[in-house]
Amino acid sequence: MTDAAAYYGWHSADINGPFAASDFSFIPGAVAVHLHSYSATTLHDSKKGWSGPLVEHGASASLGNVYEPYLPFTTDLGVFATALLSGRNLAESYYSAQPVLSWMSVCVGDPLYRPYASFHVPESRVEGNPWREYRKIILAHDGETLAAATDLKARAEVKREGLYLEALGATQLDSGDAVHAEESFREAAVFTKDPAISFRLLLEQARSIEKQGRWAIAEGLLQDGLLRFVGADQQNLLHSWIKRMESSAASSPPKKTNP
Repeated sequence: MTDAAAYYGWHSADINGPFAASDFSFIPGAVAVHLHSYSATTLHDSKKGWSGPLVEHGASASLGNVYEPYLPFTTDLGVFATALLSGRNLAESYYSAQPVLSWMSVCVGDPLYRPYASFHVPESRVEGNPWREYRKIILAHDGETLAAATDLKARAEVKREGLYLEALGATQLDSGDAVHAEESFREAAVFTKDPAISFRLLLEQARSIEKQGRWAIAEGLLQDGLLRFVGADQQNLLHSWIKRMESSAASSPPKKTNP
């Protein structure tokens, strides 16, 4: 995972997944929140709960619970994120998202921090970057990524930058169009130099192919990944995915064929 600037998740008690990897780090200024009853019982253990570990991995702001608030009284993360995106500061956004006031919920970070302040100033006053350019393209199409496909592809060609195509591929996959998603991820890989992004794109291609039911091709791509990506976490992930696919294939009934 690269360029991680926002995370909202839920369910597990202690930090896990890519966030627990020793080399993972959010980009400066990131907002990261994990919804769990005891996510902030301590901020002094890099592996216990979520709020402390997320900050340990570079997040500039986080929310959590020191004790069970019960679901109706937890922070409304939709309200919180919307308030931040509108340009409000961390304290205002957190306060507006509380259904009740209690001692269970805590906010970690500079209360005056405005992570999306740059969204509300003239373009000329903010240094451009690919993510800002991507956002501009999407907003020009009323927030519809699929409608912006032609512009995203053209920008990727001009800038030789894969993120436009990767974002498009993710939306295509979410919409059920695994065929075009595979194409977008494959084209994005051509522009990518960063090994971490190359690995992610390989996984996204494999997922798109698997969604199409082409298991043998997806497994072959993952097997190729074993030769290209030799990190321990990468190898473990690839092996576990291949094992799952082999198990699924073995338990699936044979396909009927016409005589």
